[in-house]
Amino acid sequence: MFDVENFASRRKFILNTPFDYVDKNGLVACILKRIEDGGTCVDVVITPNVDHVLRVNKDPSLREVYNSAWLSVCDSRVLEFLVKIRGHEAPCVFPGSEIVASLVNDKFFLSRKVAVIGGSQDVVSEFKRRFHFQSLFHHNPPMGFINSVKETNECIDFVLGVKPDVIFLAVGSPQQEQLAYKLKQQGGIGALCLCVGASILFLTGHEKRAPRIVKSMRLEWLYRLFRNPRRLWKRYLSNFKIFPLMFTSNFKPSKEPGVPKSGSH
Repeated sequence: MFDVENFASRRKFILNTPFDYVDKNGLVACILKRIEDGGTCVDVVITPNVDHVLRVNKDPSLREVYNSAWLSVCDSRVLEFLVKIRGHEAPCVFPGSEIVASLVNDKFFLSRKVAVIGGSQDVVSEFKRRFHFQSLFHHNPPMGFINSVKETNECIDFVLGVKPDVIFLAVGSPQQEQLAYKLKQQGGIGALCLCVGASILFLTGHEKRAPRIVKSMRLEWLYRLFRNPRRLWKRYLSNFKIFPLMFTSNFKPSKEPGVPKSGSH
């Protein structure tokens, strides 16, 4: 079990992206304690993968969005492997869908007031029914909402109206992280906010996770590519850009953001 107060001391940056080096065994308990204790502002949980890392390095405006997260958990077995083969300690991998799956099996969590932003009405209704949430509210903004002040404010007003204990953001990256950052800046909201991506789709059976053996081989990305090539091939092809970044001569996780330059000490 780790102490929530020690998150900052366990945080390292991998190619400008924060990762908390925390023990998987105590992580869910610590999240539940944060929900039980409440807060005076939004605390954000993010689960970066290779796609996130590349995006943060391409768009520096996202760095503060990611750095402000209360908890940042690695969601990439590929990234874990690359860090290890460079000879460094890698962060614990705990996919966002597994975090959510652990939470929705907790009776205390299911008794909290939950707001979901994103996902179709049918999917979210199935999510509520399957896991017996006592109080769940839903708002689904249109595609590209983050580029509209009006539609972004509608999301914020929805949360202010519901006053939830927990917020699930299921609008894809980086929109969900950007919205979480805006909610954190808003004030007057004490919820825990989890950026969950496609987790609700996995948990309701609308999308399938890779078999355990495929996960253990770090090939879940390939499994998803075969299932949905039209949507994913460009993203996964682009993700190969991680290799030249990871294999700079002096790469290593650091306490501060910044990509080491070749030849620096």
